[in-house]
Amino acid sequence: MQKGLKFLRIPAVNIDSRGYAIVPYLNPYQMNEISLDPKGTAAGVELDNTSQKVAPYSGAVVKLKYNAKQGTPILVNATYQGEPVPFGADIFDGKGNSVGSVGQGGQLYARVAQDKGQLRVKWGEGGEMQCTVSYVLMPIAKGQTQEQIQQFNSPCTAAASSSSQRVKLANNDAISAANSG
Repeated sequence: MQKGLKFLRIPAVNIDSRGYAIVPYLNPYQMNEISLDPKGTAAGVELDNTSQKVAPYSGAVVKLKYNAKQGTPILVNATYQGEPVPFGADIFDGKGNSVGSVGQGGQLYARVAQDKGQLRVKWGEGGEMQCTVSYVLMPIAKGQTQEQIQQFNSPCTAAASSSSQRVKLANNDAISAANSG
């Protein structure tokens, strides 16, 4: 969490450098909404949620957790076999973590931690329902921070299916056996 982040409708409370805050005056046995004000959040930080509801007991201390993602936001106009990547497809990084989704017209929105890499786009279970987008971020001058979304066009190339990899391996084994025999 970011130091100095504020809460909506609770102006005197700030989040400290460790990401903690104490919010006083919650109404016991009633639903209380605790909302963060995302204004002023660094460009490299995206909050998963900004509002939570809680109904504490009288005198209770309640812990709420607001998750945040860090990285550079990118917007990629991606095409697969000449057509926009399907709306609603999921985007995964090299570690298999979900980092975004596909919007209208094949626009991929993701938050990436690396300066270059590949993103896997998946809209179904078969190998023909996924592809890979490669990206290289523009360099940022030393001492500068990323303030804007990086936008570019990229083809989404077909992901090799495991069955085609098995066929290639079998062909290589047959060639190796023929050469050794």
